[in-house]
Amino acid sequence: MSTNAYNISIWFFYINSFFVFLQPDTKTTFMEQPYSTPTFLSNVKIVILLLLIFSLTDSTTLAKGLRQGQVSGEDTAMGSASPKGGQKAHNSLMSNRLLHSQELLHKRTAHSRVYDNLDQTYTTVYSSTPLHFKTEDGTWKQLEDADNNPAKNGFDESSMEDFSQMGSCFFPVYNESALTIPITEGHTILNTHLQWDFVSHNQAWKSEQRSYISGPLGQTQVFQGTGNTGGMQSYSTNSGIASGSSTGEVTLTFHAARTWGGSGCNTEYSYINRRYIEIIHGEIEFGDGEVVINEYSASNRHMTDDFGNYEDWVELYNPSGNFVDLTGYYLSDNPNNPEKWQFPGGILPPGGHLLVICSGRDAMSGSTPHTNFRLSQLKPESILLSDPQGNLLESYELFVTQNGHSYGRKTSGSEQWGVFESPTPGSFNMGAKDDYTVMPEFSAEAGFYNEPVTLSITTAEPNAAIRYTTDGSEPTAASPLYTQPIVIAETTVVRARTYSNDENILPGFVETSTYFVNESHELPVFSFSGDELFILFGGSQIETIGAYEFFDENGVFIDKSVGDFDKHGNDSWSYPQRGVDFVSRDEYGYNAELNHKFFAASDRTKFQRLMVKAAANDNYPFETGGAHIRDSYIQSLSQLIGLDMDVRSSTNVILYVNGQYWGVYDLREKVDDKDYTDYYYNQPRKYNGSEEYIQFLKTWGGTEAKYGEQRAINDWNHLRTFIAGNHMGDSANFAYVDSLFNLQSLIDHFVFNSYIVSRDWLNYNTGWWRGLHPDGEARKWRYILWDTEAALGHFNNYTGIPDVTANALPCNVENITVGHGHAQSLKKLINENENFRQQYVTRYIDLLNTWLSCDHAIHMLDSMVAVIEPEMPRQIARWGGSMITWQQNVQEVRDFLLLRCESLVQGLIQCYDLDGPYDVRFYTEPENTGKIKMNSVWIPSYPFDAFIYGNIETKLEASGFGPYIVSHWTINGDSIPPDSLSQPMSLFVQQDKNITAHFYNPNLDDKELLYYWHFNDLKTTDEDVKSIAADFSLKIDTVPEMTYEGFGARDMDAYNTGSALNLHFIEEAGKAARVRNPSLNRSLLFNLPTTDYQDIVFAYAAKRSNQGMLNHIISWSADGVNFTNEGLQQSVFAVGEEYDLISLDFAEIPAVNNNPDFHIRISFEGNTAQAEGNNRFDNITLKGNPFIEVPVSVLPAEILSARVYPNPFSNEITIESQEAIKNIRMYDVPGNLLLEKKTGETTTQQLKTFDFLPGMYFLEIQTASGYQKIKIVKH
Repeated sequence: MSTNAYNISIWFFYINSFFVFLQPDTKTTFMEQPYSTPTFLSNVKIVILLLLIFSLTDSTTLAKGLRQGQVSGEDTAMGSASPKGGQKAHNSLMSNRLLHSQELLHKRTAHSRVYDNLDQTYTTVYSSTPLHFKTEDGTWKQLEDADNNPAKNGFDESSMEDFSQMGSCFFPVYNESALTIPITEGHTILNTHLQWDFVSHNQAWKSEQRSYISGPLGQTQVFQGTGNTGGMQSYSTNSGIASGSSTGEVTLTFHAARTWGGSGCNTEYSYINRRYIEIIHGEIEFGDGEVVINEYSASNRHMTDDFGNYEDWVELYNPSGNFVDLTGYYLSDNPNNPEKWQFPGGILPPGGHLLVICSGRDAMSGSTPHTNFRLSQLKPESILLSDPQGNLLESYELFVTQNGHSYGRKTSGSEQWGVFESPTPGSFNMGAKDDYTVMPEFSAEAGFYNEPVTLSITTAEPNAAIRYTTDGSEPTAASPLYTQPIVIAETTVVRARTYSNDENILPGFVETSTYFVNESHELPVFSFSGDELFILFGGSQIETIGAYEFFDENGVFIDKSVGDFDKHGNDSWSYPQRGVDFVSRDEYGYNAELNHKFFAASDRTKFQRLMVKAAANDNYPFETGGAHIRDSYIQSLSQLIGLDMDVRSSTNVILYVNGQYWGVYDLREKVDDKDYTDYYYNQPRKYNGSEEYIQFLKTWGGTEAKYGEQRAINDWNHLRTFIAGNHMGDSANFAYVDSLFNLQSLIDHFVFNSYIVSRDWLNYNTGWWRGLHPDGEARKWRYILWDTEAALGHFNNYTGIPDVTANALPCNVENITVGHGHAQSLKKLINENENFRQQYVTRYIDLLNTWLSCDHAIHMLDSMVAVIEPEMPRQIARWGGSMITWQQNVQEVRDFLLLRCESLVQGLIQCYDLDGPYDVRFYTEPENTGKIKMNSVWIPSYPFDAFIYGNIETKLEASGFGPYIVSHWTINGDSIPPDSLSQPMSLFVQQDKNITAHFYNPNLDDKELLYYWHFNDLKTTDEDVKSIAADFSLKIDTVPEMTYEGFGARDMDAYNTGSALNLHFIEEAGKAARVRNPSLNRSLLFNLPTTDYQDIVFAYAAKRSNQGMLNHIISWSADGVNFTNEGLQQSVFAVGEEYDLISLDFAEIPAVNNNPDFHIRISFEGNTAQAEGNNRFDNITLKGNPFIEVPVSVLPAEILSARVYPNPFSNEITIESQEAIKNIRMYDVPGNLLLEKKTGETTTQQLKTFDFLPGMYFLEIQTASGYQKIKIVKH
C-alpha cells in the first residue's frame, strides 16, 4: 500500500469510528440500495465530504486526521498565493456497506487580502471552484450534472468578508466572518475539519495572533501563533462544533484578532487569508450491540483534546456488527456512584472505537463527550460502565501507569489486558506489554549525614537487574549496573530502576533519594533531579520532567514527587541563577501532590503546583541593587495585613540541583491556579454545560484569560465599559458596579502598589479574577498580587509612573494610562462617588497608622532579612558578590521605607485636600475587654496613638471580647451615652483627642462566677469520655466535674458549633459538649461545692439534634445522695434544635448555701426510641454571693430606701437615703474593709473609686434606723 493510500485508509477509518452526537430518539437511515447483511446498514444513500482546498493525496492532511489542533508557520515573506486546485480521489471505505454510496465532493476556496504586490499594497481575491461528484464507474462530473442534488446551490460567494483592517489591543477584539454551508436536512454530521491561514504584517508578530471558529455546538479552542516575527501561520483542527442532526445548513464563523502589550489599539496589521472546511455527514440505522471498556489512560501525554489540554480518556469499543445508540449509558469513576455521568446521546458503529474525554467539563465539545469527572490513578479510582437501566456492565480499578502510557485490552475486545507504551485511542489495540517491574528499595533514608553513607539497593523482581545513576539523571538500560553497595562521600542524588530480562515486562518506576553529606542549613531544602535540569537552569526554555524531594529546616525528609519543570521569570531569566515552576502529576504515577504545611501564613497542606524564585529582578548578586528580599517581603507584608487581594504565600528555602548547591530561593504558592481558588474560596475549575466557574484574567504585555476563555474577557469589558460610560455618583449605577466588583480589593490593590511605588504593573504583572460557582466565595472581580520586586526604589520603570522615588504622591497611581481600565475606573469612582472617595482615602490613612507604619514595616523587613542572612555567605560563594554589598542593598530598602511612610503623611494632604494631621490616642475600658475599629482596621493594641486628618470623616466602631458589649464612649473625658450612640460613630477631627470605648458584660450580675464550662478547649478522642472538668474554678483547690452516668456505651465529645448565650470572660462562641445517645437511664451529674457562697444560680445553654432527647429534668441534692426538685420554680425544660438558655435560681433554698456537697443532676426524657440522638451543652455556670456575716439590723420596709447609682459603676458612685447617712463602709468579697467614710447628717454622698479594680463589692450604709447592705459592681 502506498503512503497516500495508507493515509486515506486511516482517515476513513477515523470517520467510521467517530462518535456522533444525536438528539434523543433521532433515527436516520441509508435508504436507496438494500444491503445483503441485515445486521449492517439496511440502505445506503449518501455521504458528502465538503472539501475546501486540499487534495486527499496530501499525506500531511491525512496524517493530521487523528490530531486535535495543528499550527505550522512560514517565516518567509508572503508571495502571490494562488488557490490550490485539483480533484480528490477517494479510496473505498474500510467497511463495504458504503461501497454503493454516491459521493459528492463540494470544493470551494475562499481567500481574502492576498498580499502579492511589490509596493506592499493588498489585492483582494475571491474564488470558488466547481463542485464535483464521482460516479460509480469512478469518473468525475461537475455537480451541475447531478440530478436532485440538495447541495447544488452551494455557497454564497459574498459570505466571506474582506478584513481591510483588524483591531489590535490588550484584549483580543475579534473580527468575525461567517460562512453558511448547505447540508441535507436530517443528515447526521459526523465531523468537521478546519484549516486557515493567518497573516501578520507591518510590525505585527505571529505570536500575537488569536483565532478560533465557532459553530452550532460551540467553538474550537483559541489558537495562538508562535514566533516574534511577521509572516503567515497555518492552523488546522478536527472539531465537532457542527456535529449532530442537520437543519439544512451549517454556519461556521471565523474569529481573528491581534493582542499585544502596547498602548492603545492599532489597525491594519493582521488578517485571515485562506479558509478551508470539510464536513462529513450521512444517514445511519441502529441495531442491538455490545459495548466494552477497551482502553483508558489516566497518564495521557500523547494527545490533546479540542481545548488543547492533555486530559484523561476512556475508550469504548463495539465488537458487534450493529450500530449502537449510547443514549442513556453511564460512565463513572466511583463504585459508590456508578451513574455519575450519563451519555447525552451518540453512535458507536460496528467495530468502532469511541473516545470519551474525562475532563470534568460535563459537556459536549462538538461531538466529543466530556465527563463530569477526571481520573486520578493514585487515589485510587475505578472506571465503571452501566447500561441505561443502571445495570453494571464493567468495572475496573485503575492500573497505575507511567507518563504517556495507557492500559487496556491487548487487542480490541479481548479478555487479556496490558500496558501500552504507545496508546491507541480511537483505533485497534496493539503492542501491549504484561506489566512493570517493581521499584527498587534503598537501605538508607534520604536526608542529612555527618559521615559517608553506604547504600545497598535491592529488588523483589525475579530475573531482573538494577540500573542506577548518581548525577540526577533517570536510569536507562545503559546506566551502570548495580553489583555492590555504593559509598556516598559527598552530596549525591541516587536514582535506580529495575529492568527485567522478560521483554514483556516494562521497566518500572524510578526510586530517587538525595544524601546530603556534611551539609548544614537553617532553612528547609529542596532537591531537584532530572536529565535536563541543568539545561533548563542553564537558560533554555524547555519543559522537562524531574523528581523533587523536600526536607524541613531540621533536615528531616517530608515528601517527594515527580513532575514537570519549566521556566519562571522573564527579565530575570537572563540571570545565571534562575527560578522554575514545578508541578506534581498524577499522570506520572508517583505522587499527585506534595503534602506539607509549607507556609506559616496558610493552613493549606496539599500542593500540586509550586515555584521557586531566586528573588527574580531583586536577585543578588545578578541585579544591581538587588537585596534578594523585596518580592517575598512585599507579598508577606500584604498577607500579614490581610489586604483583600490574593498573594503568593512565601517561605525561603535552599535549592540543590542534581546534587549541586544552587542557592537561596523563595518557595511560592501559585495564585493563578484552580487549586488555589478551590481551596481558599470553594471556586473549582468546574464546568456547567460549557461554562467555566472561574474567570481569571492576566496582563503581561497583552491581556488574556487564564481561565474562562472569551466570556471572561467579555464580562470584564462590560464592567469597565459600564464604569466609563455611567456616572458613579448615581446610587443605582454604583450599586450595580458594587455587585460585580470587589471594590475593597480595587482599593487595596492601588493603595498598596502606591505605597511600595510599584514600577511594573497594570501593563504587566496584573491579575484579577472572580468565581461563578454559586456556593463559593469571591464571586466579584478581585485582584492578585503578582511579581513586585520592581518596587521600593528598585528596577526598571515599565509602567511609566511619573515619580519612582520615596516622595511620590499617593495619587500618582490614579493617572496611570497603561493597563486595561483599572486606573481609569479607580479615578472615576474617586471623582464621582463621595462614599468611595471616603473609603479609599481613609484606607490609606488606616494602613499608614498600623501595618504600613515605619515601625511595623521596618520590623517585618528586619525579621525576614534575619531568616536568610545566615545563608547568604554560601549564596555569595556560589554566585559571587560580597556580604557588605548585599547588606548595603538591604539598607537601601530600609531607607526607602523610612522615607516613604513619612512622606505619605504630607502627600495625603496634598492629594486629597486634608488638614492636620492630629494626634489621637485610643483606650479601651476596662482593659482587654474590647477593641476599636478605625474606618477599616481594628486597632491592634491599647493605648494606641494615631494621626487622624481633618476635612474627612473618621468612622469608629467598638466590639467587645466574648460577652462584653459597648456601654458608651468618652472623648476628652466627655461621655457619649449609649442611647445616642450609632455604630459606627462618625467624627470630624479638628484637634488632638483622647478617645475611650467603654465595655461591660451583661452576664456579670451582682453574683460572682464560681465555676464555668465553656468547652472551647475540649478535644474529641478515640476513647469514651464520661467526665469533663470545669474550665474555670474560682477556688484553686476545687475542680468540679460533669459526669455522664448511666448504663451501656456512652460518650461525650466536642461539638464544633458553640453558643453565645451565657458567655463569660472573653471567651467566644467556640465549641460545645455533645452528650451522645442520652436516654431514660442516663443523666449528667455535677458536683458543685458552694462553700462560703449563697444565693446560688445554675445556668447553661442547650440544644438537641433532631433525634435528641426533648426534655431536661433538673434535680438537686444537699448530700450528693438524695435528689429532689423541691423549692425550684421550674424543674422540667423543653429543649429545641436551637440554643436556649436554661437558668435555675436556688436563692430561696437555704440547704444549698455554703454546702460542700451540693450536686445537680440533669436527666432526660422524650425520643426514647431513638438510638443516635444527642444533646449539646455550652457555657455552664454556677454563680453565687459570698456567705459573709455583716452586722445588719433588720429595718422596717419603709426605711429600706437607700439607693446606689450608677450600678455597675466606673470611678464614682452616688448614695441617696431618706434618712441622714451616718457612716459608709465598703468591703471586698472576702469581707475585707476597704473604705470607711463618716458622713455626718447628709442624705446624699459620693464615693470616688478610682483606686479599686473591677469586680464585686459590698456597701454597708448606716442610718439612725440601722444598717443596710447593698451589692455593687465596678466595671
